[in-house]
Order: sequence, then C-alpha cells, then structure tokens
Amino acid sequence: MARGSTAWAAVVTLIFFLASFAGTTPFNLHDANIAQVSIASGIGMIGCLYGGIRTLLALIFASTLAFGLAIYSWDPTAPLIPALVTGAVMPLACYLSAQIWKNLFSNGGVRFETLKHYVLQVCILPGFLVSLVAASDSLYGSYTGKGGYFYDLYELTSTYALGILLVAPFYQLWRLEEDPFRQFSRNAILSIVLYLTLTILAFIAGAPGLIFVAPVIPLILAFKGEELASLAALFGMGIIVTTIAPYNLGPFDLPNKVQGHASLLTYVLMSVITPLAIGLHVRRLNVVSRSRDKWQSKARTDQLTGLPNRYAFFPELAKQFEHASKQGKKLVVAMIDVDHFKMVNDTYGHAFGDVVLMDIALLMQEEMRDSDLLARVGGEEFAILFPGTNEDQAFKALERLRTRCESHISRYQDVELSITISIGAAVFKSPEPKDSLLGRADSLLYQAKEDGRNRTIIS
Repeated sequence: MARGSTAWAAVVTLIFFLASFAGTTPFNLHDANIAQVSIASGIGMIGCLYGGIRTLLALIFASTLAFGLAIYSWDPTAPLIPALVTGAVMPLACYLSAQIWKNLFSNGGVRFETLKHYVLQVCILPGFLVSLVAASDSLYGSYTGKGGYFYDLYELTSTYALGILLVAPFYQLWRLEEDPFRQFSRNAILSIVLYLTLTILAFIAGAPGLIFVAPVIPLILAFKGEELASLAALFGMGIIVTTIAPYNLGPFDLPNKVQGHASLLTYVLMSVITPLAIGLHVRRLNVVSRSRDKWQSKARTDQLTGLPNRYAFFPELAKQFEHASKQGKKLVVAMIDVDHFKMVNDTYGHAFGDVVLMDIALLMQEEMRDSDLLARVGGEEFAILFPGTNEDQAFKALERLRTRCESHISRYQDVELSITISIGAAVFKSPEPKDSLLGRADSLLYQAKEDGRNRTIIS
C-alpha cells in the first residue's frame, strides 16, 4: 500500500479517528477532565505529511466526529459546538507540524543537533496554537476541570506534543532501517515487557517507587542503539498511562489532583524526550564511527586491486614480526614483482596494465589462505605475509601462485597476454631484525629476476 494512496489515507484516517476518540473519552473520568496522552496528533502529522490536503480534509471530518461523539457519550446535554470546533482545528495543527517538518527536516530527519528545534517547532508550537482554541472551547463548553483554563492549555499542548514525539520519530526510524525488526531481539522484547510491567505495577500494585526505576530500561535500549525498541517501549507506556491514569494516578496521586496530573504529564514528557535524545546521539556517534572506519579502510586499501596497501601491510608486518620474535613463531615474508611490466604498459597501454594487476591480485586471493596477508605495496609490486608458516609450506604456496599466473591469460579488448611473476621470500631467523628480514626478501626478489624471472627463491 503506497504512502499517500487512497487506501493508505483511509487507513490513516480510521486510526486517527480511533485515537482521537480514545484520547478524548476520558474527559469525564478524572478531575482535570483532559486526556493524559493521545497518539492522534502523531498519526495526523504522518497522514498530512504524505497525504496532503486530501488527507487533511478526511482527518478534519474524522476528528470532528470523534470529538463530538466523545463529548456526547460523556454528557448528552453538553454543548457540542465547542467540541466540534476543537475537532476541526486539531488536524490543522497536524498539517502545520507536517509542513514545518517538510521545511526543516525532510532531508536528514531529526538529528541530535536539531532535536530542540523539532520539539519546539514541530511538537510544541502547533500544539500550543490548537490548545488556545481547544482550551477556550473546553471553558465555553463547561468541559474544563478543576485545573482551569491555563492548566488545560498546558495539558493539551503537552498531549499534542507527546503524540508527535511517540509516533513521528518511530515512523521515521522504521523507514530508515533496512531491517527494522532486527532491533527487536529477544532481549529487547524482554526489556520492553519488563518496562511495561514495572510501569503497571507502579500504578496498581502499591509500589510507586517503581516509576523511577522503569525509565532506566528505555534509556539502556537507547544507549545500545536500539532506538525502535526504546520508542516501542515508550509507546506502550503512553497507552498504559492513557488507560490507567483516569482511574488511578498511582505514584502521582497527590492531595492536589491537578498537581498530580501535571506531574504525571511532565514525567511522561521527559520519559519520552530523554531516550529519544540519547538514541539520536548514539546514532550520530555510530554514523561518525562508520564514516571514520570507511575512510580509514579506504586510506589503507589499494583502489585498483582492492588489496591492502603498504600503509596496511607494514604495520601488520611489524605486529607479526614482534609476535614471532617473542613467541618463537614462524614467519615468512614474500615480495612479488610482475615481469616486464613497464614493457606491457608501453606496448599495450596502462589500461591493459591495470587489468594485469587486477588479475594477479585475484589469483593471489584465490590461492592464498585467509590468514595470509596480501598487499600491493608498489606499482607492480605485491607482498604476502605468511604468519605461522614454515619454509616448505610457503614455497609450495608461492610456486602454486607463480604457475597459476604463468598459465593465466589476461584479456583486454583484442589483447591477450600471459604474464609471469618473480618471487623472493625470506624466512624469519631469530634474532634477525625486521629490516633485515625485509631486505633479504627484496634481495631474493632481485636475484630471481637476475636469474631469468618467472621463478621463486626462498631462503
């Protein structure tokens, strides 16, 4: 079902209607008369973001119907006009949030650096504007509870902002992930269940202190980079609060009910924003780390052959040499040179020369073990490091590579040519220094070329 299609808009409108009705119905169930949490604003924003004006008109109808039915179910004699006006205005705020999102966050989404702008401009500002109307309508329609107009203004604004915070980031991250379900591992699901269980027990089991323990769980999930799992846990917490709070304020059951409701709403708001901020920060750090690793890998990789280059080979050689010196391990270093490579370039062109180098690199990868380090250390010069390998084993592997290269035909356009290689390999002899080992490998390579090329000399 494509985003923005008629079927998609119909599904979003239905969900928006149900969320609006569920979030409005508890008006009659507690002293403040305002729902604690509603996800309708987040759903409405997503609908307007991808459905445009057509979806907005459908949401206005659904919202007006939901608010009217909710107030009528509370008190059939209550005036409906204020509720209908609030219902009509609510989707307009969602549309405003969607337009601000498009202007500010459509390219890169919400990042840690832009979170405050997202909260203030997308979540709070449109919510405050709709709340000015809704709180006035509540006052006119006698829906306002003991908190009065300004409390209703605060709670309606916060409720709208929470709906955006609970839905929009989850939707954004779900779309960004190639495999979003991978974040819902067995441990993550168990963590979500534990978090929701602690939240329920804090409200209904006489254990109010658990409300201060439970938020640690979504924070841990966010620190681990499991943002979707963290947001799913918070979404579940929002549903629990919406369901239970009208009947039982649990840890927030203060003598002043209005203060209790305000404290609960503030707790929920901070419980959502904090893991969201941590998750975005962890995501940013992961992006920076991956980018750094990518550039480091690129700097240590020969771009033509894909093999490690000299900047990767020589540090690894130093590490393996130290290991062999201290542990008494075997080590062989081989230097390889393409025979008559300058003549190949001069005769057939550099493009064919590149094909030759790539062919040799591929043959090396096919013939050598995963534990052997292969590298291109110069123009037509390659190197192989054999950790834990004796002279006989290394010689057999190098001879296998040499004969494979000799029988291989490199092809480019209409040119076909067999290229040979010369190999010099030095076997580590303690207490020989590293530079001496390399020097012997180079000398043996030079001897192989002097003796007629296309041969392996190891010592």
